[in-house]
Amino acid sequence: MDYPGREPPARCRMPLSGFSSGGCSLMTNMNDDAELLRRYAVEGAEDAFAELVRRHLNLTWAAARRITGDADLARDVAQTVFADLARKARHLPARTILPGWLYRAACLAAYKVNRSNRRRAEREERAMNDAHLPQTPPETALEVDRLLPQLDAALATLSGTDRDAIALRFLSGRSLAEVGTALGVNPDTARKRVTRALERLRRWFDRRGVAATSDTLAAALALAGSQIAPAGLAATIPVASLAAAGTLGILETLVLMKTKIAWSALAVAAVATPLTYQQVTLNQLRTENRALEAQVAEAARSLPDETAQARQAADAAELERLRADHLELLRLRGEIGRMRADLTRAAALERELLALRATHANAAPAPGPEASDLDPVAAEAEKSLAIAKMNAFKDWALAMHLYASNHGDQLPATLAAARPFLPEREEPHPIGEDAVELTFQGRFADIRDTATTIVAREREPWVSVRGKLCRTYVFADGHSEIRASASLEDMATWERARGIANP
Repeated sequence: MDYPGREPPARCRMPLSGFSSGGCSLMTNMNDDAELLRRYAVEGAEDAFAELVRRHLNLTWAAARRITGDADLARDVAQTVFADLARKARHLPARTILPGWLYRAACLAAYKVNRSNRRRAEREERAMNDAHLPQTPPETALEVDRLLPQLDAALATLSGTDRDAIALRFLSGRSLAEVGTALGVNPDTARKRVTRALERLRRWFDRRGVAATSDTLAAALALAGSQIAPAGLAATIPVASLAAAGTLGILETLVLMKTKIAWSALAVAAVATPLTYQQVTLNQLRTENRALEAQVAEAARSLPDETAQARQAADAAELERLRADHLELLRLRGEIGRMRADLTRAAALERELLALRATHANAAPAPGPEASDLDPVAAEAEKSLAIAKMNAFKDWALAMHLYASNHGDQLPATLAAARPFLPEREEPHPIGEDAVELTFQGRFADIRDTATTIVAREREPWVSVRGKLCRTYVFADGHSEIRASASLEDMATWERARGIANP
């Protein structure tokens, strides 16, 4: 039984296929951003900084390009961001998630450029006003291109942890295993954080009248992360950024870039400082950068590079993985819709069952009737009610697991603490806190046999149409079941054997 935006219990998890990180390292002895950043900050390794630029230029340039709407301005913003990274490398916390940091820095720099350009500010204001006008929801999923103009505004509302997860998973194209390694969690928890962040983005769009689905958002983010920076930009940014940070001397810069290239890099470094970041300088920089790109592109033709066939194969594999994730998300949402419909029907059947019991109160069957003596309508209603209860108690089991995963494996002390982790429903949840009581308050790691240990149960037992005492239970492994007992003593004995100290 799966839920949107939540981590399912261990016994019913369905792993999603991961995104490939793409590319390969130029230095075989370094495998991650932290090591590259350390080498540059501590040892002054310029090749390590150049590799960081190569890895994350597309993410930074694409974010600036989406916000400013101008490729030249996006190039300027990318220069500024990597210059800031070069200056601040020594002071960044050890566990900084670099894609998230770069994305946030690119957004801030791009917004600053937008504020200095009245025409773009007016266009952004019109776009925001349009986003708040009432819209008629489409009959089918929203096209990806309708989400892109507001995507960065929605990402800005996420917490740092959720934004890091999105930047790693979609904008940087990392697999779930790599996302988990970067965030210091396992792949299942990383998947849960990504799904939770997608759900929060979906609610943000929903509040503005845009009917976005989680799978459409995932496709939009993947498309945003696939945007490619202009050719040659990766070759110019490292030198300009290192020059802006003061790690290269004037003579070294001139030697590296030669005459025209050196003066362009120094101009970029000067533009990167806040005091001189003005529109006139930007226009001049664009002209020089175009000439620089032409020179770098000409030089790049003689350098070894990946073959076109290899790139096409990598793109095809990535597209296939994305399609598999998309289909899985569609299947899960369809299943959730069917489950919600079942719960609605079960609630109606419960009302019918209560009415039938009131009608037959004076002619209730004796305990333990034969199957042929049962009222078929009442029996069918009770069966549907039992299924609805089991599904509702599974929701509570999922909420307790999600709470524990966010609180050091500790189960909640009260059900009210776990309520925020319940799957969202259009109708009120059929089982409230007053109908459920916790029977275990500790850590999941302390439970030896999760399949036979009860962690919560229905507060009051009820009598079935067969005259049996029934109660719904939630087990530590996430499943739920209804137990029918002949007497209270039999029920207490059964509960005591499954971890309940005071049956």
